[in-house]
Parts: sequence; structure tokens; C-alpha cells
Amino acid sequence: MDSNKSVQLLDLSTIENLKSLGNEGDTPFINTIVELYFQESTRLMNELKEYSKQNDFHQLQMNAHTLKGSSANIGAVAFSAICKEIEFCCRDNITDNISELIDKAEECFLQTKAALTEQIK
Repeated sequence: MDSNKSVQLLDLSTIENLKSLGNEGDTPFINTIVELYFQESTRLMNELKEYSKQNDFHQLQMNAHTLKGSSANIGAVAFSAICKEIEFCCRDNITDNISELIDKAEECFLQTKAALTEQIK
């Protein structure tokens, strides 16, 4: 992955701050955080798709809100921005393009996972 793509997907200063937090045993702390983020975000993304199929826009909004915050905290700014868009569309009852936004979020999440993995090597 080229570094320009990573810069667009990630806030590298946030990642550097997380790297500076030290280690948890033999494992760098950021690796633990990123692994937990991947697990939880994968679950939330799967739920987003299900809530979309069920037209459960309240739960969709809640999951998007959670993903927005956790992604921002780990430096995944592009994914966080898409989740914010989903959250606000659900909040404002503008749901015509939710499926497209979720597809966009899923693609961005996969790119973000690859970029984060590259950053913690």
C-alpha cells in the first residue's frame, strides 16, 4: 500500500501517539488495541449490514456512532467520516442511499485494516 493512501485513510499522528504508549508484556500496546479494534469493528460492520436489511435505522445509527468514535480514536479518519455520514443520514431520516454508504464503509474498512496492519508491523 502506498504511503499517500495510508495518509488519506489514517491520521498518522494518532497512530504515533498510540505507539508511544509502550508494551503490554512482549506485545506492543498498539498491536493489542488494533486487534481489539478489528474484532469489534468487524462485528459492528456485520451488524450494520443486517440492520440495513431490516430497515432498523435506529440500531444502524447507534452502530455507526460507535464505529465513528472508535475509528477516530485509533486514527482511522476516513472510515470514521463515512460512519459519521451513515449516522447523520439515519438520524435525519435520509435513508435512500444507506446501502451505498454501507458498501462504501465496508470497502473503506478493508482498506483501513490493511493500512493499520502496515503501520504496526
